Amino acid sequence: MRKKDGNKNIILIVIIILIVLAGLYFIFRTTGFLVYTEEGNYTANVTLPNFTNLANQNIYVNQSLSYDINAEDADGISCFAVNDTAKFNIDCSGLLVNITGLNAGLYWVDITVNDTFNNATSSLISINVAEDLTSPSVTLLSPAEAYSTSSEGVSFEYQVSDANSIVNCSLMIDSAVSSTSFGVARDISRTFYVIVSAGTHTWGVNCFDEYNNLGSSGGRALTSTYSQTTTQTNSTSNTTTSTTSASTTTTTTEDLTAEPASTPQETPAPATTPAPETATTENTTAAQDKKSDSITGKTIGSNIINYGKNNLGLIIGIVLLIVLIIIFLVIRHRKKIKSSFIKK
Repeated sequence: MRKKDGNKNIILIVIIILIVLAGLYFIFRTTGFLVYTEEGNYTANVTLPNFTNLANQNIYVNQSLSYDINAEDADGISCFAVNDTAKFNIDCSGLLVNITGLNAGLYWVDITVNDTFNNATSSLISINVAEDLTSPSVTLLSPAEAYSTSSEGVSFEYQVSDANSIVNCSLMIDSAVSSTSFGVARDISRTFYVIVSAGTHTWGVNCFDEYNNLGSSGGRALTSTYSQTTTQTNSTSNTTTSTTSASTTTTTTEDLTAEPASTPQETPAPATTPAPETATTENTTAAQDKKSDSITGKTIGSNIINYGKNNLGLIIGIVLLIVLIIIFLVIRHRKKIKSSFIKK
């Protein structure tokens, strides 16, 4: 009788173990952890993600790094990581930025990307931070060489190009600063308008970039024949005396694109009308709180799933151990359990 009961117990244990294994197989197969291969076998999903646009970067001192890194994987990309978190940061979308100022030099950073099954790929890239030693390129557009005018004012047109921002540009007449513009836009036509005294002059434009590199256009000749006649009335003798005098050089600090009738001033940009609010502060706060709770729940769920995938062997072992312990206890105390049911 004991031998027969022992055989029944063994069969029961085997059936329970098979049921547990079948359940685990179903769970991991439906979640994609087990992949069906061309050879007709199931294997763990260990396919690594691939970078699609990883390349070395070059920036200047005091210039911000903003590099969008992309990767692909059949199961989807989970997140990116960078090893040097003291100087750089990368978010889960792959945007790499510097979080501190970078001195001139070569920086090596290790970029890691992992898929939704925590399969990870890493690769090194260099970030070369250089000092800008290139001067701005300044081109004179008008007036042409040896230009002659009898007008009171003259428009001086130029254009500046550079890899970095232009701090200021100055109109030089006879080697002296006549007018200066600040924050000059690059690669578009800009204009100084000034009154030039009669005579022959040499003019040009000097520009400084944000690294204090000077770019000079060279000089062009200009001749002004303008003269001003003023009439003064003598109230005592009722006679009119005419005097002739040469105009003097005046300057303006505005940078314009057209010749004005008088000393020019830049028109301030119109004020931007704020968009009307579409919801009350209370509704906005409630929506933000709800969205935050939703994101937190998704994050916790994702962390739990990733932990399970990363520790699959340990979890299977623990589950099987618990099942076997339960089976052992049931078999060992089956008489007590049976008698308790009979009494009820």
